[in-house]
Amino acid sequence: MKENIIQTPVLIIGTGIAGLTAADNLGAQGIEVTIVTKSHDPKDTNTVKAQGGINGIGRSDDSPDLLSKNTLTAGAGRCGKRAVEILSQQAEPYIDYLVREVGVQFASDQTREGGHDAFRTWHVADETGKAIELALLKKVVDNPRIHILTDMTAVDLLTSWHHSTDFQASYEPNFCAGAYLLNKKTGEITKALAKHTILATGGAGQIFKRTSNPEGATGDGVAMAHRAGVAVDNLEYVQFHPTTLAISGAPSLLITEAARGEGGELVDQKGREFMKDYDERGSRATRDIVSRALRDMMIKNDMPHMYLNLHSYMTRDKILEHFPMIYTECLKYGVDITKDNIPVAPAAHFMCGGIWTDAETGATTLKNLWAAGETATNGGIHGANRLASNSLVAGGIWGEIVARQIVAGIKTTGMPKNDEIKSWTYHSRKPVDAGVIQMYLDIIRSIMWTEVGLVRDYDGLKNARRTISGIERTIENDLYHDGPISDQLVTLRNIALVAQLTAEAAWENKISAGCHYRSS
Repeated sequence: MKENIIQTPVLIIGTGIAGLTAADNLGAQGIEVTIVTKSHDPKDTNTVKAQGGINGIGRSDDSPDLLSKNTLTAGAGRCGKRAVEILSQQAEPYIDYLVREVGVQFASDQTREGGHDAFRTWHVADETGKAIELALLKKVVDNPRIHILTDMTAVDLLTSWHHSTDFQASYEPNFCAGAYLLNKKTGEITKALAKHTILATGGAGQIFKRTSNPEGATGDGVAMAHRAGVAVDNLEYVQFHPTTLAISGAPSLLITEAARGEGGELVDQKGREFMKDYDERGSRATRDIVSRALRDMMIKNDMPHMYLNLHSYMTRDKILEHFPMIYTECLKYGVDITKDNIPVAPAAHFMCGGIWTDAETGATTLKNLWAAGETATNGGIHGANRLASNSLVAGGIWGEIVARQIVAGIKTTGMPKNDEIKSWTYHSRKPVDAGVIQMYLDIIRSIMWTEVGLVRDYDGLKNARRTISGIERTIENDLYHDGPISDQLVTLRNIALVAQLTAEAAWENKISAGCHYRSS
């Protein structure tokens, strides 16, 4: 196959709020940007799935200090303090940017969600993330300096130590030079060379059997960064959202935090409210507490779900105004949320850790490589558990931060040359059977769900790390390196590695905190 080459000042991998915000800010400064996504539709992101809202500062009885306090409490004392300061100070300016420069039209009222002491969450009914994504995407597409490539799967980062054609490069400081990209339509590899590379690939919910995340949330950024020798951190802190639709044959539809924030109550099969048995805040407690309470109730009652009751606590008009998408989707499966309780159960939702990044700059431990959004720690902003509706604002803020850093240094960064970076080597062997790939995916996801899920214990984690580590080695050595490249194989490779890293981190951390809960 022929060699395809792209040279771009900035390569952004991912089209969610972090990647699009960075691109918009870079493009506004006249910098050429190439954004790539493995999806056919750039809107296929976790950002679009975000329903509840995005945190700013409330109009009354709120302040940056109170937002900091709530963020630190939710994070179980494990948050990076400087990151919390940055988010609390920059939240409202970022909201202003979305309104004035991007054109997002938020509802006039702010909501309050679990873990919050003020009404500070801006929303667009129950499709906030979608509204932000569409507005940002339009602005980015309208900028001739920004180019979006779809159906392009990032395979690995290019680094001077791993991919230089000159062995002398191993005696110099390592740096990122771009990435290998797989064209899903042609099967060809593109060598994408860049002065600066930003990982904004989103989360890793697909390493679990049950998740609220889209199919593309396979931990690609973390996997590529780790293989390149970049530091990752806090991977044991995986947040499980307590309320996703739990009907046989239905997707794990997220039922937004705002449904409880606006007054909805979790009830058992008899209609009894039970959350006050677990936390004085009841159904408004943080996600880690509510998720474990649901799990406990499901075990005690031998049921696959509990229920969320909106109709007893809100008028029909309020439900339809605030939750039109949830109403429409649940109705497809015979649940009228204005009359019926919603069957709900926890699902893997958000990766609180990720690629280590500096709070002030968004820099990783590899020169010229940056990361922002769910794939990154963003200076440790979420700690051991994310505060509701801090995900979108964190992605946006650190997307801006990274863009500012690149603008400041791009003139002094050289463009990698094609002849200095190795070309991709194709294999002509027989492709890996799709059934084999699916078998390994099913095994990994099942183990992660049962052994590295809401409640973890010594024996379960010991089994998980041993089994998944063995599977990961088999995939890397026997399947990936011996067979031709494919999108499915890249997905399996990344899922196996991130699952292994997550299980290992959970095993090593003996202290329960936030969404990492060990019974032994």
